[in-house]
Amino acid sequence: MQEMSRRTFAKGMGGIVAAAAMGCALGSEDHKAWGEVEQGATAVSAKDGVYSGYCAMCMERGSCGNRVTVKNGVVINIEGDPNRPGNRGALCPRGKGAIMNMYNPYRIKAPMKRTNPEKGMDVDPGWVEISWDEAIGDAAKKLKEVHDRNPKELVNFYGFSE
Repeated sequence: MQEMSRRTFAKGMGGIVAAAAMGCALGSEDHKAWGEVEQGATAVSAKDGVYSGYCAMCMERGSCGNRVTVKNGVVINIEGDPNRPGNRGALCPRGKGAIMNMYNPYRIKAPMKRTNPEKGMDVDPGWVEISWDEAIGDAAKKLKEVHDRNPKELVNFYGFSE
């Protein structure tokens, strides 16, 4: 098994995730699943074809199956998967617009850190790009501080809440 850097992993996963609206291997018989794409491939390097996945861009987390069409290494269409009972071929504008997540030139491509502690509507947060090592180190340090103070304060939220 070949070792992979965090950067390579993030780039690969980012491409697959954005292109398939957080695509996963949920196959139908008439098209490939993302799980069948060769290891290390991203949507940019995926072979032409139609791949199945699911959308996780809203509170319905994974219930909307989708089909992603790749042509010349570019995602050209995302549509609902008619074989998925959760959405029966329908896809909301958020799921359909997932293509923009991959091709937006202003998307965040690396971890960011706020340099200005002052907050407010008209205050520039002063975001700067940092390395993955620094981001993971900062997160680990903060989690350790909370754990050392009181482990019951550690809470993991998954999904959306109001």
